[in-house]
Amino acid sequence: MNHDHASPETSGRKAVARFLGLAALAGTIVPPALTMTGLLADGPMQKIMLASAVAWFVAAPFWMDVD
Repeated sequence: MNHDHASPETSGRKAVARFLGLAALAGTIVPPALTMTGLLADGPMQKIMLASAVAWFVAAPFWMDVD
């Protein structure tokens, strides 16, 4: 499928999805590091990681051109 001529609305949605997807990826990497250093407890880390995983699976298909 050729996406070279995407509408501005589609490009905007794709940019938002990309930002949310990358933020979600950070949300699965940063909390365990903070927990290892003692700056974040286990409970909040698990909740952040769960929310981040859900956000990743929602956002990723929109910016990875999965049909």
